[in-house]
Amino acid sequence: NLIAVEHLREGVNLHVRETEVHCTFEVRGPNHSDAIITAARNAGYRSLRVDLPTG
Repeated sequence: NLIAVEHLREGVNLHVRETEVHCTFEVRGPNHSDAIITAARNAGYRSLRVDLPTG
């Protein structure tokens, strides 16, 4: 599930024609997370996994 999308233009070191987007996903586990990251990278996006505490 895609939980949130954040669009950043200020305070990031990007070219004038670039933007940074943070997407927050709810996943079924590590394998599902890895599959999403792999798909994004294969599509040409830089991707980073950040684990957040649950509960």
